[in-house]
Amino acid sequence: MRWENEAEYRYESTSPSFGQPDNPLRGYRLSTGIAFRNTWGLFRFTLSYLDLDVQR
Repeated sequence: MRWENEAEYRYESTSPSFGQPDNPLRGYRLSTGIAFRNTWGLFRFTLSYLDLDVQR
């Protein structure tokens, strides 16, 4: 059994084309969970929080 944590920050941006403005997408995700491995496979239970900041 093990305890897993993950933090991710994301920034995506598209280049302006066909008269469309640049529309960046920013956000972050925090996750924590427990993983258990046995002879049948890997079982994972995870809780995540996702926050997206879309600039319009």
